[in-house]
Amino acid sequence: MSKEKKRIVYVLSTLRQCGPTSQLLGLLDYLDRDRFEPFVLTLSPETQDSRKEDVLAKEISVQSLNLGRGEGLWSGQIKLRKMLKALQPDIVHTTGIRADTMVSRLSVKMNFVQVMSVRNFAKEDFTAKYGRQVGAVMAKWHLGVMRSCPFVVCCSWSLEKQYRKLGLTHLRVIQNGVDENRFFVLKNQDERLGVRDSLGMALDETVFLSVGSLIRRKDPLLLIRAFLVLDGKSGTSLWLLGDGPLLTDCKAYAGDHVVLTGSVTSPEIYAKVANIFVSASWSEGLPNAVLEAASCGLTLILSDIPQHREIFSDQPQLAYWFGVGDEEGLVQAMRKALLAPIDPLRVSSYVQERFGMAQMSQQYQKLYERLLDA
Repeated sequence: MSKEKKRIVYVLSTLRQCGPTSQLLGLLDYLDRDRFEPFVLTLSPETQDSRKEDVLAKEISVQSLNLGRGEGLWSGQIKLRKMLKALQPDIVHTTGIRADTMVSRLSVKMNFVQVMSVRNFAKEDFTAKYGRQVGAVMAKWHLGVMRSCPFVVCCSWSLEKQYRKLGLTHLRVIQNGVDENRFFVLKNQDERLGVRDSLGMALDETVFLSVGSLIRRKDPLLLIRAFLVLDGKSGTSLWLLGDGPLLTDCKAYAGDHVVLTGSVTSPEIYAKVANIFVSASWSEGLPNAVLEAASCGLTLILSDIPQHREIFSDQPQLAYWFGVGDEEGLVQAMRKALLAPIDPLRVSSYVQERFGMAQMSQQYQKLYERLLDA
């Protein structure tokens, strides 16, 4: 690659607080600015929990097409073409079905390379979010877009294996990373108690934490039902960080010791002072919330899915496991975690060594260099 800076335009729907945004921020943190010139382009207006200011703080330009949802694939295509023509990118790196689709229609005609990051299994995720019929159509559409793009990157080996079974054999893998400068073990006990007090957590209770959208795929209702078996018997509370269509149902189930915070912009604050993290997901890409909780040293209780197993492939004993949808199995795992919490520093160091954000960013930069030199 020549010494001239190469322009990378990152396209995604918004910069809302979520896994793909966290991964983008981590990639940008370690991007070699002597070799690459980054721009961020969003398709829609920002939400209340946007992390746009975090991108701007890195002195990276953020622009938006401000498209409505129905506008994205039609008149929005004209706006996108105009914007990319002005930016003259060498590579356009996309995340999400809307960005993937819109950019794929322009990449050949406009002479730039498209890199597509895939962070979910379309057939499961879209069906869980939008229902069987609409989800199936969206999944089929996204699979077609993936087949048309020669440079598709999966965020886990488990995800690549799922897509390979569907006939997509050209995929690369770059595993998600965790920001160890943001998510780490908080060792100062006085500081921990101060943060707990500011959040309204009881200082002497054991806090179970779950982070993610309140959707069927994450199974928050299972978490609540299992926790209620323990409620009032063990000095515990369950905190669920996130919003979604199951919020009303979760509130209906929740007892006095279940806290539903809605979306939060700083999940690391909660992760640093909780005790036990629980994920009951049916499917994932490579879950950011699990990596972040582990980096903060929380004892982990995880549903037994390939994406969770991939994180702890070398040391599965660093987490407690239960079967997907198995309420009694989850209750038993919660009891074990209460009786025998796992050493925080051991969990944290394991994840940070294997899934550091710098490592993830460097792998993407090596990919950019190979594509531009080709």
